[in-house]
Amino acid sequence: MISIGLVCGPRSSNLEEQCSSVMELFERERTGKSDDGLVNVVFHSPLSLKKADHEGMIIGAFSRKDKKVLVAIAVPQAVIEYNESETLKYINESLHEAADHGLSFMASKEMHLNAEAFHRFIDETFKKVSN
Repeated sequence: MISIGLVCGPRSSNLEEQCSSVMELFERERTGKSDDGLVNVVFHSPLSLKKADHEGMIIGAFSRKDKKVLVAIAVPQAVIEYNESETLKYINESLHEAADHGLSFMASKEMHLNAEAFHRFIDETFKKVSN
């Protein structure tokens, strides 16, 4: 499954608003589903007081026991200027990329999870964003 987090700042943008909505939806959709591993994707807004200390995507915490990995994404400044549909597209694409990144890391630790199930969950959940 996928969970979403957001490190944001005192100012708001489409990123924070859309990410918060998507985060709530993913939380609801994950409830009651089988727990065959978790990729926790955390978006670091460039408006945050606590700036990301990296560019792009990095692996954070990892738990073999819980089959969990954290993937932190430093959101580029340009994303703040995106409109709602561009922001949602960025979030969707980033979730797919983060799932691949996290699952690849887990595979390097001899933990092979079903990537197709992760991507299907993202796609099926994202269909409900505009509903």
